[in-house]
Amino acid sequence: MQYYPIFLNIKDKKCLVIGAGSVGMRKVETLVQCGAKRVVLLDIAPIDKNFLKKIDKEIVIFEQRAFTESDLENTFLVFLASNNREENKKITAICKKNKILCNAADALKESDFILPGLINKGSIQIAIGTQGKSPAFSKYLKNEIESVILDEYEEIIEILARLRPLLLKQALKKGKNAEIFSGIMTKDILDIIKEKNYCLLKEKLIELLPKELHGNLEEIIYG
Repeated sequence: MQYYPIFLNIKDKKCLVIGAGSVGMRKVETLVQCGAKRVVLLDIAPIDKNFLKKIDKEIVIFEQRAFTESDLENTFLVFLASNNREENKKITAICKKNKILCNAADALKESDFILPGLINKGSIQIAIGTQGKSPAFSKYLKNEIESVILDEYEEIIEILARLRPLLLKQALKKGKNAEIFSGIMTKDILDIIKEKNYCLLKEKLIELLPKELHGNLEEIIYG
């Protein structure tokens, strides 16, 4: 089975996490970081008090009780992180009936999706997966990739983000935009950014960009 890789926009969405152990708490933290509007956390056992102190009570609601089907109302994603296999199986079936995406930590085959290893560095987000076969290898590969993501990558992403709408307005002939971006995405320019030699960077951009954008160089480089 091949999983379809996708990045979901959960802004303004409600998510449900069942199980407030270490796995469930990690799910809650990630959902909050990714902009969920509301995260409901359920567990019949008490929650770790230190975790309860640090969560944003405006976003995360913890309730010490069992799941009820009404908890799924207006819910976008469900994470099952409890050790109760029978309960997880029952909730998974209810989610499928209601067409709600569900992930069960203890039953990948029953889950609608699995969670990759994630690398987050500024605007760079990389997902690493092994089709659920080896989380340990995903973690190893994550560490390997993180070691080669340089600080200057984030700066060039911001430059390209500021340039892109200005370049699109020029309505250049087909293929020209790709040629310009390829010309910027070189080791030479990355080295210039690393050295913070912005005068030289400006010279390079003058060579690459249409003359109509030469007056925008300060905006493109510095924001």
